[in-house]
Amino acid sequence: NNISSNVNTRYMTAGITVNYAAVSAIVNSQGIPLISDGAGAVSGMSWIGRAGNLGQGVTGTIVTVADTNWLDQTRFNTSGTTAQQQNVTALDDIIRGIVAGTVGGTISANGNGAAAQNGGGAPPAPTPVGQPTTTTLRGPASIINGTWTQYATTQVDERTNSSKNGVITRTVKSYEARTVTRRVVVTPVSNQAMSDGSTVSTNGTPYNEDTAQTAETRLASSNSDSVTFNRMGFIDAVKLRSFNTFSIDPINKKDGGWVSPNASYYKMTGSMSGGGTAAGYQWTADGNTFGVAVNYSSSKSGGLNYSKIENTNYDGNAYVLVKDTDVWVKAAVGYGYSQYTGTTSIPLFALANNTKFNQTTFYGDLTVYSADTYFDVRPLVGATVVNSSISGLVETGSFLLSTAPDTKSTTTVNPYVGLRYDFDKNFGVEGRVTQSKDFKTVGSIRATANTEISDGIFLNASVGVDKSSTLTGIAGTIGLKINF
Repeated sequence: NNISSNVNTRYMTAGITVNYAAVSAIVNSQGIPLISDGAGAVSGMSWIGRAGNLGQGVTGTIVTVADTNWLDQTRFNTSGTTAQQQNVTALDDIIRGIVAGTVGGTISANGNGAAAQNGGGAPPAPTPVGQPTTTTLRGPASIINGTWTQYATTQVDERTNSSKNGVITRTVKSYEARTVTRRVVVTPVSNQAMSDGSTVSTNGTPYNEDTAQTAETRLASSNSDSVTFNRMGFIDAVKLRSFNTFSIDPINKKDGGWVSPNASYYKMTGSMSGGGTAAGYQWTADGNTFGVAVNYSSSKSGGLNYSKIENTNYDGNAYVLVKDTDVWVKAAVGYGYSQYTGTTSIPLFALANNTKFNQTTFYGDLTVYSADTYFDVRPLVGATVVNSSISGLVETGSFLLSTAPDTKSTTTVNPYVGLRYDFDKNFGVEGRVTQSKDFKTVGSIRATANTEISDGIFLNASVGVDKSSTLTGIAGTIGLKINF
């Protein structure tokens, strides 16, 4: 083995390796092994004169190496390869260690002694070989979370309906975002090869390597407010116009022209109150009574949360009362036209809806009275047929607040039965029970009276009350009738 790494550290530098050209083994039990390989084969040996008598007259030290070519200059260089530098150290150990100790008389079985300048003890400090290389140490990745910052706000308005109300719910949501950074601590390392074959590593200043930035979002807050408003104002008003058609009671009315201011109040979800003026003319021919009448009125709503409506009404009516021996029959046909406007507004949410539309009604009414009375009471039965249609619907603003009625045409039949009691020819009371699709069972009482206040001039008055589970109303008129 041309490489021998085992040296006798009493005489040579510890840790060096001797590199040969072509070495042989030395077999001698009397010498002191200086250099051997891993298998124990000795390649360098000495015989120390100071430690033992080599022969008469011989007091020096003998050193031999079993490679005649080892001292070739190609194997020695103080700044060459590690093998060359270690061979230099081995030769220095022999010359300046063993030889110097022998010459100085300090060599012994324990080492070269004080006269030696080299060899034995700790190896010389290694020296750098070549330029250092740089590597890095990378620590485990860590997650660095940024600061949550608001980046968006959303506002959503939704509507839900109950039987009579609408509910607007405004939900405001705030969102936040932050950056998420993957951070690795990187440490640069300088690696220097040394003459003894070791490597010296020196850590530099660590730095942060930030990569893979991503964004995270979250819902930071969610707040909701709700406002309830009445949605039945228009719907109730349209139903009321279809139910409460303009009609005339000719039984107690005197012939001639007449004018009657009127007023009314009806309570449903909210209320409608108004007034107007009706006028007409009635005459009798061949025992039958005929008449025509017109009416103008207007009304306004009340008691509707966040809503208000108004309407203007125009009506026309023609009627006939035929008195037969068995029954009295009153027949009437009429026309109604109404204009509606209204606003629903919620200032808290800055929402508003403006609506306008028209309603047209055509109706026919037939009442059959008994010609005879029973205990002065006259039974009656009848029905009113009404066709109602909506046109010209226009809405502006927020449709979340729409309270417009259904625009499809409807036809309803309201049958009724009742009793009539006439105190005299000037004063009568009529009560009815009407079955209505919109207001269920409605009880009604109407009283009419007239009195002559001057020759041919009569004061007419009437009052009526309607009552059901969803409707309460009162209406009255007072006016003049003039014969002409």
